[in-house]
Amino acid sequence: MANRYGNLVGTKKISEDFQTINVAFDRVQTEMDTKGTPADAQAKADAAKTAAIAAADAALTAHKARGADEHPNAKGNAAGFMSSADKLKMDASTNAATPDTLMQRDAAGRAKVAAPAVADDIARKAETDAVQSNLDSHAADTDIHVTAEDQDKLNGIEEGAEVNQNAFAKVNDVEASSKSDTLQLTGGTGITVTTDPASKRVTVTATGTATPGAHASSHITGGSDVIPDAVTNGASGLMSGTDAKFVRVDGESKTGAQAKADAAEEVSKDYTDNQVGIIKDRLDTPERASITLQPGVRVVDANQDAAIKLAGLQGRTVLNYQSQIGIYGVLNPYVIRYGTNLLPPLYEWDNQLAGMGNVTDQYKANASVSDSTIKYLRTYIPVLAGQVYSISATVVNSSLYLYACDASKTRISSRIDSSVITVPTNTVYLEVIWSNTTPSSVLNGAYSIANPMLNIGSTTLPFKPREDSMLALQTELHANPDTGANPDNVFEREGQYYKLAKWRKASLDAALTFTLWGSATGFKVVNAMLPGPPAIDGSGTLTKYQGKVIKETDYNTVNSAPDNLNIGSSGANGVFDNFQISISNVDSGWGASYNPSDDEIKAYFLGWKICDGVQAINTYNGTGTRYWVYRNNGVSGSLNSDYSGVTTTLPTTLAPNWTPYQFLYQLATPVVEPLTSEGQLTFIDGDNQIEVGTGIVLRESVKPALLTPDNNYYVNSQAAATKLAYKVSKFIYVYANSRQVYDWSTSTNADSWGAQRLYKNSKNFDSTQSYSVTYLMLDKYPAVDITGTYAKNEKALLLDTVKSIQENTTRISVLESKKAEKDNPAWITATLINGATGSLQYKKLTDGLVVFRGLPKAVVNGTIAKLPIGYRPASNLQIGVLSSNTSNTVQCWVQIGSNGDVTVSNFGTEWISLSGIAYLAEQ
Repeated sequence: MANRYGNLVGTKKISEDFQTINVAFDRVQTEMDTKGTPADAQAKADAAKTAAIAAADAALTAHKARGADEHPNAKGNAAGFMSSADKLKMDASTNAATPDTLMQRDAAGRAKVAAPAVADDIARKAETDAVQSNLDSHAADTDIHVTAEDQDKLNGIEEGAEVNQNAFAKVNDVEASSKSDTLQLTGGTGITVTTDPASKRVTVTATGTATPGAHASSHITGGSDVIPDAVTNGASGLMSGTDAKFVRVDGESKTGAQAKADAAEEVSKDYTDNQVGIIKDRLDTPERASITLQPGVRVVDANQDAAIKLAGLQGRTVLNYQSQIGIYGVLNPYVIRYGTNLLPPLYEWDNQLAGMGNVTDQYKANASVSDSTIKYLRTYIPVLAGQVYSISATVVNSSLYLYACDASKTRISSRIDSSVITVPTNTVYLEVIWSNTTPSSVLNGAYSIANPMLNIGSTTLPFKPREDSMLALQTELHANPDTGANPDNVFEREGQYYKLAKWRKASLDAALTFTLWGSATGFKVVNAMLPGPPAIDGSGTLTKYQGKVIKETDYNTVNSAPDNLNIGSSGANGVFDNFQISISNVDSGWGASYNPSDDEIKAYFLGWKICDGVQAINTYNGTGTRYWVYRNNGVSGSLNSDYSGVTTTLPTTLAPNWTPYQFLYQLATPVVEPLTSEGQLTFIDGDNQIEVGTGIVLRESVKPALLTPDNNYYVNSQAAATKLAYKVSKFIYVYANSRQVYDWSTSTNADSWGAQRLYKNSKNFDSTQSYSVTYLMLDKYPAVDITGTYAKNEKALLLDTVKSIQENTTRISVLESKKAEKDNPAWITATLINGATGSLQYKKLTDGLVVFRGLPKAVVNGTIAKLPIGYRPASNLQIGVLSSNTSNTVQCWVQIGSNGDVTVSNFGTEWISLSGIAYLAEQ
């Protein structure tokens, strides 16, 4: 280590560098001796302080001695002391009118000045009062003041001139002879003249005292002054001879005319009474109309606004529907009555503006293009072939036009620019497009659209936003797949929809537990409990993974050949609650001498085949390593190249492209199940476009994901892992915190899970809200007629309204009670089994947390209680608690299973403490 005291070398031993260390310490001592002691340093500091104080005191004394000369006087641009002259001026200031002194205000804020002498002197009150006095005198003066011009006119009037006189100049040939001449009016033969001086009125009256001369002949036909006959267009004239003959001879008599008038009055009275009767009947007697709504798009005419009451909706079952493998029922049926405007908000249109424009409101958008690029918004509207529609919008530098499309949305017409369209044959959709194009060119510049409207009929209606009415049910309805008999039924009671369920469908996957039932040459038989209530024997139908239909046979047949089904009885009294399936060893990979475990059977139903690892098509006979593979196309496989996903770990998830076995059977006893529904179907007065279909999903929760580089949040995008439960055909509604919103856009993209996905720019996305969507599935399901009734008159409408209010009031009361019960749940006492005594209670809080309490006493290791669905954890839980023996406590293990079993082990002889157990229920 090198420094000013010495240079020590790190690699040397201390003994080798000892002398250098001594020298360094000597140098340190020498330097310290020059620094002095702490006492010396304090003495020096005290002396310096004393000297500084003395110097400052001397400088202050000298400054005082020098006096004012030390500082200069203040100047206009520099601060300083006040001069003596300025001091005298300040002291001499006054509020009096004293010359050569500064003016100062008195206590009242006033100051005096001398009398003004020149124009820019200060005016005093005395001078302004004098001016005001002169103005007041002038205003009070009665003399007339005129302009010089008026004075000149007055000077031009001659002396003795008179004012204007009342006079007349000439009446006919009578002239006035003086300034005040008089005109006399005199009556002639048969004429009397009377005057009224007070009102200055003269009246000329024909008295008839003289007979006029004959003159009628000059006015009739052939005369010199003919008056024409009266005509029917309203012109007056004489009565013609023909008219006179009709009135006197041919026409209706007064009596006949009166009779006809009386008859007309009676008819009018009868009509009025009849109309009153009709109105009375409409108000006194309810009248309803029945209607059948068939699948697809229809136009229905209604005579008034009215709600539809569901009368009939039945199930139907189709096997391998439209080339789709499996058992298909009427899944999630819906009826949509579209609004007067069939066009949805522009946010829901396919947006291909790509940064060159945007949707600014539900029905307004703008864009700008400078390079002849075609940019557009597009939507598809289901329509009825042969129906007339009208389309309108306010567009600038752009066009709103149509194409007719088939069921796959493929265009089957050329561009339609007409505002009135009769839908061509085979059309299922109208493709509606707004873009910067004409039929022959692309338009550049700014362009916009506002208030697009598509309505039924040839008359363009005033714009209004689309207001749909919808009834949707979340259920699956089945019937006998061969005959259609015994269908499930939907009915309404007190405003709530229910299903009378007669059939039960299940997918054979991880939800069921299978066991080996038996084995025969080339196949094995597996058994499981039914996925629901007991069945009617012989009612079962099964579809295999590749679509093969398997009908239920009997016990002997299922044990004699593969691909057979039997529903059996596992208990007394003929309760048919289990079933068996025979499975080919070629399909499963189970060798003739190999008995698969329960989990290996489950792996088969998840789409996995076991093999010996040499070839995928070889069966496994219990020796060597076990391998599992899945079929590439999910339905067949005969060579190694047909299989993928080789693994030695027992699979527990569904294989890709796999369609599980599907199972349908009829319940021994029908059950009533409440349904989740949304909306109420209503008609509007006039034409209603109705769509009846299946496959609607209501308010499925979603978690939008952000994708780069476009910086958008997406829903139903495969890349963003936001796929919904089903492939999407069309989004209907988007909700944020359960309220419908309109600011999400749709797009068709290869990354969509189905036909559409949703997106929104991140700058407009609110991550604090919870989102859900209502949409239509891409997969197809059978549809059926929906029957109903609606009010045809006012009485029926009033009854519907009253009943609806009553039902809503009842349902609100029930919901309030349920909410109160949910907010303050009661403790539920479990039924103890296997000899357990004491108490075990549980309840579920509003956040889904299940809590326990109680001190049960068990006698054997095992299950002491079973929890119902809704109170079970998603997976098995193992919890350590305290248990008591006679003299001490021990640790006991409590297991709460996903199947609801509450199991104890290693417990004491007295009690087991369950207080404090809490977990989140997910089943």
